[in-house]
Amino acid sequence: MPEADLRAYLEQHLPHYMVPALFVELDELPLTPNKKVDIKALPEPLTGEAAAGPVVAPRDELERSVIAVWSEVLGREGIGAKDHFFRLGGNSFHLVRVVARLRDIHGVALSSRAFFERPTVEALATQVREALHAGEASR
Repeated sequence: MPEADLRAYLEQHLPHYMVPALFVELDELPLTPNKKVDIKALPEPLTGEAAAGPVVAPRDELERSVIAVWSEVLGREGIGAKDHFFRLGGNSFHLVRVVARLRDIHGVALSSRAFFERPTVEALATQVREALHAGEASR
């Protein structure tokens, strides 16, 4: 089954936080002599451009700002406008830090729900932009 189909199926049946960030296709699981999964023998998943394709450049300063915050919080470089927060390894602890940093920088108080509804850089930047235009700044 192609990864996109597997991901779509899981996203329909699981909460977003339970969908794996990365998938590795194996012909069979490596086993120990006791017939248990040999975790040390599992291959490392592909990350970055090898896994996700080319990085999409941010379109404006707000997207660049969101990327900078995500890079800082997630400890990753090479994040693009189409990247998905949870697929990059983001979790609820990271989410709280990102919300706080965006509030400090832009004066907008986002809900955690915003991340689940708009988990990409460009979608979250749109959420921030809409909040700023609606006068929802917390300053």
